[in-house]
Amino acid sequence: DKLPAAEAERLGLIWQCVDDEALPAETQALAERLAAMPTRALVATREAIDAAQTLDFDTALQREQQLQRVHGHANDYLEGVSAFLGKRAPRYTDR
Repeated sequence: DKLPAAEAERLGLIWQCVDDEALPAETQALAERLAAMPTRALVATREAIDAAQTLDFDTALQREQQLQRVHGHANDYLEGVSAFLGKRAPRYTDR
């Protein structure tokens, strides 16, 4: 059966459902939020998600541990923590 987008959103099958007229503005807003985030961390997150689809649970956890070990010492991580503690917007530089 066909499933309306609003129902798919309610069920958690899709992230967000927006009206056609709102799509360009929502897309732009999402792009701006992503562009302001730490690029390397986003790439590592995506790679971990992609890899986890073909790995067993223990191997996926080991991969995540390796990524956290590397990125937990990155300048962007330290900047994010500092910005949070300072109650300011982060200024990421590891592009």
